[in-house]
Amino acid sequence: MKWIFGFWFAAVVATNCVSGGDETAKPIDDVTAYCKTAGSVDLPDETWAGPTVPAALATSASGKFGEEPATNNEIRWRCMDGQPVWCLAWGTTWCGKSDSSLTPSPASVSYCVQHPNEAGIPRAATGNATVRSWHCQDGTPVASSGTAPLDSQGYHCGVWYLADASAAVPCS
Repeated sequence: MKWIFGFWFAAVVATNCVSGGDETAKPIDDVTAYCKTAGSVDLPDETWAGPTVPAALATSASGKFGEEPATNNEIRWRCMDGQPVWCLAWGTTWCGKSDSSLTPSPASVSYCVQHPNEAGIPRAATGNATVRSWHCQDGTPVASSGTAPLDSQGYHCGVWYLADASAAVPCS
């Protein structure tokens, strides 16, 4: 009889050690708890069980700018260093990953053909993701040597806020 118990106990221990215990992560619907677990992620994964835009972040965004955003489609959120952060995508505010490329966009090339020595290329041509200033020199787009400040995940840091809207996320 002892050997049956010993065999059963060994089988249970071996199964848990090989499988790592519970194989499915439990869904999380609290944004603060989710980010503590997720660490730094650009998009929520399958363990996020909350709404597209967590209510706490929508409230924070509304309080920061004094009015309710037109739709939740304007609020972007992610987890940074275990904390939820949000950005309000209004007008030309770029909430996506930044582009530090030195290759000009096709629209910038076209713009410079039409304006060969323009001091600045508009964002409509460069794209909102660029972290560089661009100008035209003899019909060719030229990028500035400096870049806009980014956070540790490669986003413009001046437009992302901590969940409580007390401060913008720190720049790298």
